[in-house]
Amino acid sequence: MSTALDDTPGQTEGNLDAVWERMEAGVRRAHERPHTPATARPDDSLVAPDRRFSTALVGVAGIIVVIVMATLVAHLLHPTPAVSGSGSAPAPATHRAAPSAVDREHLETATDDAVSATTAMRTGFTVLKGIPTVATTAAIINPYVDSLQLYGTLLGATPVPSSASAPARTVSTDVREDATYLEAINGLASANLGAFIDGVFTRATALETATGALENALRPPPIGS
Repeated sequence: MSTALDDTPGQTEGNLDAVWERMEAGVRRAHERPHTPATARPDDSLVAPDRRFSTALVGVAGIIVVIVMATLVAHLLHPTPAVSGSGSAPAPATHRAAPSAVDREHLETATDDAVSATTAMRTGFTVLKGIPTVATTAAIINPYVDSLQLYGTLLGATPVPSSASAPARTVSTDVREDATYLEAINGLASANLGAFIDGVFTRATALETATGALENALRPPPIGS
């Protein structure tokens, strides 16, 4: 579920600290390896396939989270100036002050990274060995959900050019609905896993189409047009 960012100095600093902590944790998970003393290092060929696969899967999950967290950190370091008002909830991004070139750049970068996160999620299933289980599927899906939610937060907090407002609304809706659907992996019955995975790929394809339209709309018009 996406929520708008509050750009007051104290809360921005707190948000930034929290995002850095999560980002660093993702990096650690992506690079952790079991420690083996040099004198007892096993031959790689003797390492159990399941162990090698688990290490690769952890790496993919870490990459998904780090990709979008890095974008959110960049946005927090250069926040969009807050619109003065009565203290009510922030207005939707498309109804805020006119977007700047920096806002456009943030949206383009975040959208590119969301596409990369979707690709990484697909890769997670590609490297999956054997028949998927609820546990192995959750290890791929949960980091992807985190990425979608972070992207949704950024999308909702950044002014969108009027020419891109329609595709931005479509992407925002897809991200919110996809995150809700994907969270069902936690506690999913094994009998429903096949249909769930089919839905994952159907939604991923639709999101890739929507983000592609948004990327096209965010590109500045050719000079002289």
